[in-house]
Amino acid sequence: MQVLFLKILKKWTAMNIKKTTAIVLFIVAGILLPFSWVYNNASADGDDFYESIIRFDDIIRKIKTHYVVDVPAESLIVYAVDGMRDILDPHTNYFKEKEYKDLMVKTKGEFGGLGITIGIRENILTIIAPLPNTPASKVGLIAGDRIVKINGKSTAGIQIDEAVEKLRGKKGTTVTITIERQGVIDPFDVTVERDIIKIKSVQYSGMIDEKNKVGYILLVSFTEKSSSEMEAALRALQAQGMASLVLDLRSNPGGLLKQAVEVSEKFIGPGKMIVFTKGRDKSSMVEFKAQIGPTLSDKTPLVVLVNEGSASASEIVAGAIQDHDRGVVMGSQTYGKGSVQTILPLENNHALKLTTAYYYTPVGRCINMLANDVGQKRHEEQNAEAEMDEEGNPIEPKKDSVKTQKEEFKTLTLGRSVYGSGGITPDVDIDPEHFSRLEIEIVRKSMFFNFTVAEINRMKAKKQSIDEKTFKVSDDIYTNFIAYLQKEKFEYKSPEQTVLEELKKTVSGSRKDPADTSKILQGPYDKDMDRKIAEVESLTVKNRDYAFTRYKKAIVDRLTRDFLNFGVSEEAFYRYALRKDKFVITAIDLLKDQKRYNRILSKDFKKETP
Repeated sequence: MQVLFLKILKKWTAMNIKKTTAIVLFIVAGILLPFSWVYNNASADGDDFYESIIRFDDIIRKIKTHYVVDVPAESLIVYAVDGMRDILDPHTNYFKEKEYKDLMVKTKGEFGGLGITIGIRENILTIIAPLPNTPASKVGLIAGDRIVKINGKSTAGIQIDEAVEKLRGKKGTTVTITIERQGVIDPFDVTVERDIIKIKSVQYSGMIDEKNKVGYILLVSFTEKSSSEMEAALRALQAQGMASLVLDLRSNPGGLLKQAVEVSEKFIGPGKMIVFTKGRDKSSMVEFKAQIGPTLSDKTPLVVLVNEGSASASEIVAGAIQDHDRGVVMGSQTYGKGSVQTILPLENNHALKLTTAYYYTPVGRCINMLANDVGQKRHEEQNAEAEMDEEGNPIEPKKDSVKTQKEEFKTLTLGRSVYGSGGITPDVDIDPEHFSRLEIEIVRKSMFFNFTVAEINRMKAKKQSIDEKTFKVSDDIYTNFIAYLQKEKFEYKSPEQTVLEELKKTVSGSRKDPADTSKILQGPYDKDMDRKIAEVESLTVKNRDYAFTRYKKAIVDRLTRDFLNFGVSEEAFYRYALRKDKFVITAIDLLKDQKRYNRILSKDFKKETP
């Protein structure tokens, strides 16, 4: 009966395909269940679709009838949908009734969080960006950190919605996440106390080079007030005689599309394309153009700073500025988060959150990094032609070799070469800064924060204050900080110690009798090897302790930032930190060199394909 129904439906649909935009279809064990399928013209593989539905129905019925134990139909559907998600992107999700109701409540409510934006990169839950002055930034989480466990449970195979659910919670509660970080050998735990995340979009603005009148705006998110805050910041800098501008979008995870368009309008003239969306459905093709004139004259030199934590709306702004040759984009490759999700209600209060379109820059570059979409990447890997060696044997493809070649596009005004295939590729690359394992551990354990707050409170009790212009971390303060670490029993393991521990385990394991691992097989070189290992171990301990001398300058810098931030003001912190910021220094140098700036924004400038 079910097969007959599908055959009739198949015939009817073929006759009425031009009038029909959707078919609700799903048969399980004699029950018609909701399943939405949006048609986009007549499908060339329509026959395969119906045959697959019939086959799937047959599988479900046979499981219900013959499997050794009874399995609820709902469970079969849920796991089948989970399987579908494996070949889709990480943003697609299926909500059962309770989950859908919870989702609707959470979009209207206020919840405690960590202050991070997350995504799935290379199948691993990854921090796109921590927001400034949030719980995440205070414990030292950075863009690119991989969350491999949440409260001790592996995040392997986790979906974004599930991860958000686990990370959110009531204000004041804590969550422990296990982090893997590039350059750090061992994963480490970080316990973060949740808080209500409320931040300004324009975190800081000011003149960072008074002599050359270089203005600076730090935009950390795209919320309802981003456009108005940007307008106010630009007007204030213009009133101070700003001659050029640095717009900092680093670690900006994005936000509202409307605000991305309105912020872009500050720099791009009316009628010009800012971004467009495109999917399989014709209705998904939507163009967004600037509606009003720019706040900043097109004669004012502009540098936009980006990094791997710049995503979504910030990529829209950077891409529009780059495509219209309005300014120079500097930094490192952006994240590549440019997909549009639509929540499609199903029957019985279920719902499907589905990626329905991608964002494209004005010249047609897809912002979404397809390598971030697990299913897309897997599909390409499975369907890629295998390379053969001279004897005709398949060669194992290199990791992440799929879609690494970037497509070249031409900008709209000057015809410069820019590159697509996901994210925004800067005009000028700047290598990201790296931190020592010692600094990472001190930040992770909140030692900088705890020490400076205690010292500031002590100074206030003595009616002492900090003068931003004259304050320096003295040798006495540094000595007191080291003493504080010792008092708090601060410990950390250097990279060399970690490697040595692995060596000792390997050596110990190699001496065990394979037939009886409780027995040790002695060798003629064991004593010499043990002695050498002991010598190296002694040196690693000394080298670890010397790290406090080696990295004294970096530790003093961190202490200075915290004293100014918590003892003076957030503005004082930024005024100091920006003077030390490699990205900002490089941007100022470019804006001071008008010839180089003009050379980059010329048709002849061509960056090598990454």
